[in-house]
Formats: sequence, C-alpha cells, structure tokens
Amino acid sequence: MNPLENILNVFGKKKLPLHELKWKIPEARLTAAVDDIEKYIGLLRRKTRFITGGEFLDTVYYKEYGENTYAYFTIRVDSKTQQENLLFDGYMIQEEDKLDLEVASAYTIQNYLEKLGYKKGFDRSLTIWKFTAGIITLTAYSIDDFGDFVEISLPGTKFVKAREATEQFAFNLFEKIGIKKDDVIPTDLNTLQLMQMKDNGKETGGKLF
Repeated sequence: MNPLENILNVFGKKKLPLHELKWKIPEARLTAAVDDIEKYIGLLRRKTRFITGGEFLDTVYYKEYGENTYAYFTIRVDSKTQQENLLFDGYMIQEEDKLDLEVASAYTIQNYLEKLGYKKGFDRSLTIWKFTAGIITLTAYSIDDFGDFVEISLPGTKFVKAREATEQFAFNLFEKIGIKKDDVIPTDLNTLQLMQMKDNGKETGGKLF
C-alpha cells in the first residue's frame, strides 16, 4: 500500500473515486511559530520519523513573480564541515531556474543569480531538524534573531481528495504536538522572514538591502 492510500485510509476515503485534474494542485506549505523548539523536537521524534538535521549559515536570494509569490535560491554552508550547497525553492511558481554552470564555490554565483533576476534577501544562522510522516515532510527551525518554527510541506497532486486528506493529516499532526490550527500560517518560512524584513525596512525608513 502506498503512502497516499495510507493517508486516505485514515480518513475513511479509500473507496471514494479519485477524479484526476488536468493541472496539478501545487505544493503548499504550512508554518507555525513556536515558543520552545526543544519541546517540539521531542514531540516530533515520538510522532514522526527523524531523517536529518544540522547547523547552517544561509544567504537567501529571492525573485518576485507576483504579489507575495516568490522563488528562492539559498547558499547554505554547513557550520561544522563548511560544505557549501546551492538550494532552489520554487514551489510557488512550479518552475525550475537553471543556472547552467559548474559551481566550484557557492559564493561565486552571486552575479549569475543577479542576472537571473534574484536579489539578496538576508543572511541567517539556523539549526534544522527534518522529519517525515507518510508523504508529508516536517521541518523544525531555530533561527538566530528570528525565532523557532515548524513547517509542513504538502506535496503537489492532481487529486482534490488527496490534497484534502493530506491537509487534514497535517493539521492533525500540528494538533498532536500542541499547535492549534488558528496559529498556522499558509506560507513558507523564507517568505515569512522576507516579509518581516520588508516590514522592518518600511518601519525604519531605511534601505532594505
């Protein structure tokens, strides 16, 4: 039995016919701010499966495609090994930007990102814990000078019932670790941090970047 069937079974929807859409419902993110990440890490370890984590230094670049619609490139450096990785997150636009170059050092690509229309957003120091539950990915973050968060990623699908089931499954997981549905924001962590920085820039009247 595949993970989707497992989730549908939980909500008694296995025997319901699934109507396949022509266009995929895009990936979605659900994020909640929390007060003590260590408490939630303990709960997540009991309720889900831990897969990876670490301490990192990020430089986040963004490109705006519409109102509150962004794609991101993140240069991520492992604080312990100093290994550099370039990460792309374009779930909002359902596209992939191709750099078409070999990267010897992640910091050498800033000019290429600017040519693609990306602006430098912010630097951050953070710790990440990543978990899975069925086809859902959960990520816990502790970000210096910003806060602690739990983010759930809902995979894209062509089935409305599948999205409804995974959303309910996600909110149930939030509930199990003590996060209320009303406290969940339907966006990703990068966008929350970018919005706060833009708000701060407007409030202070200073230059954002």
